[in-house]
Amino acid sequence: MGSTKAAQARHSTDELAPIILFKHTKIARFEDLVGFPPWEVREQVAAMKVISRLKERLDWSGRQAAVPEGTVVYAIGDVHGRDELLENLLAQISAHASQHDADRRVIVFLGDYVDRGWQSKEVLERLSNLEMPGFEPVFLKGNHEEALLSFLDDPHFLESWRQYGGLETLHAYGLKDLNFRADEDYLHNVHSEFVTALPAHHRTFLLGLPSKYELGGYLFVHAGVRPGVPLEKQQEHDLRWIRDEFLNSRQDFGKRIVHGHCPEEDPQVRPNRIGIDTGAYITGVLTAAVLKGTNVSFLKTTA
Repeated sequence: MGSTKAAQARHSTDELAPIILFKHTKIARFEDLVGFPPWEVREQVAAMKVISRLKERLDWSGRQAAVPEGTVVYAIGDVHGRDELLENLLAQISAHASQHDADRRVIVFLGDYVDRGWQSKEVLERLSNLEMPGFEPVFLKGNHEEALLSFLDDPHFLESWRQYGGLETLHAYGLKDLNFRADEDYLHNVHSEFVTALPAHHRTFLLGLPSKYELGGYLFVHAGVRPGVPLEKQQEHDLRWIRDEFLNSRQDFGKRIVHGHCPEEDPQVRPNRIGIDTGAYITGVLTAAVLKGTNVSFLKTTA
């Protein structure tokens, strides 16, 4: 009986089996061509779909982002007013560089130097006067630098800025009356005091910050990029503010994106992005990604 069922099964599948016409009208049975009978096609297709999805998720394209030969890049995440952590991390970077040969050393700061922490003034003073012989510094603009500049343009923006760390920055510049009140006199007084307290070279530094930096197979931005939009057409707002659409995307952006903006306990390493905001202002951990060739490693302060 078993042999009868098998015969019936073979007969039914033979009727459905695709045929291929070769030269000289030669007909080949499906299983002779692909190595398995047609009733196993469904299982094979399902397995292929799983493999395809894994390749998409894990980026098994074989292509790896790299910095140019002889170059090492140090990319620093969100500082947020923690000057003592920045000082520590810069010392680590200098020590690392002294032990690793390179023709070119680039240090990229990914933005968000101000707010939340209590030393925003000290951070901007350090960065605007940074002297690290042998390094090429690149300073990018984060959404918090954008917020500070927005307040300089409009006193009423304090209503928004204070909700994500602006009052701490005002305190760092010596302002005392930070009991927020939404009245015109208060807003204009605070604005006037801050304009006076902010050194001209700090303002010049902030106004000159770009939103992106490209090197080799990497694009450095503060927040991320918008999926589906070519890199050359990305909007400034997205480069400094985007979150979930970017973080949840598995898309190959054309460059591997190195970014901050979204704090995580540990650096986030994905085929299409590297996130290095480790919440320094609250965790005490400020992180730098070290990129050399296709290798990625990290330096960080300890809490």
